[in-house]
Amino acid sequence: MIKTSQTKSFVSIILIVVIIILIGAFGYSTFVTENDTAGWETYRNEAYGIEFRHPPGWYVWYSEDAGISIYEREVGPGLPGVTRLMKIYRHKSKAGAEWSIPDYSQSGGAVTVLEERTRYTLVAWRLSRQIRTKVLNAGPQECYEPPCDWSEYENREQLMVRTYIPRGESVYSVSVEMSGEISADENEKKIDSKEEAAYLKNYKYILSTVKFLK
Repeated sequence: MIKTSQTKSFVSIILIVVIIILIGAFGYSTFVTENDTAGWETYRNEAYGIEFRHPPGWYVWYSEDAGISIYEREVGPGLPGVTRLMKIYRHKSKAGAEWSIPDYSQSGGAVTVLEERTRYTLVAWRLSRQIRTKVLNAGPQECYEPPCDWSEYENREQLMVRTYIPRGESVYSVSVEMSGEISADENEKKIDSKEEAAYLKNYKYILSTVKFLK
């Protein structure tokens, strides 16, 4: 009886440790309830083999070559950049996902890396690699109605989060981008922390609804 009791206690401790590790490692894309995405619209793409939900009124555009683009509002494909964009792309080989990771060391100093972090998370019950990068660059990030005065869009803080989800011999990348608000009084336009948190919450919720079609 003593040994059995000790064994049960040991197993309980191991389970608690595992749960703590899982919460720390996978908390970003788990523990989302149905209420969090209540009223959301479902997008299903048979050709791409994927389904997910998004907030009502968001605009989804698909191209076989460019993948799936998800906008907060309808802006239409082909515009030279938007402030906030989510994108889903299917890499046809597992190595293909690595090719899309920017190598800022080769930028010649044009891009300042403010933050770079890699972690692992669960998406559609698959262990997925997630890369978060925040940079300060001197390029255009937003233009809704061309022609655009690119001088207003310099020195902007830009956040990119990319999650790579393996499926068979392919890898799906689900990415999000957003940049700082325009302000003529600031040399460095930074992302509002509240807006960043709200947008990443939507990204988290969208990731939690991803399903792969048979």
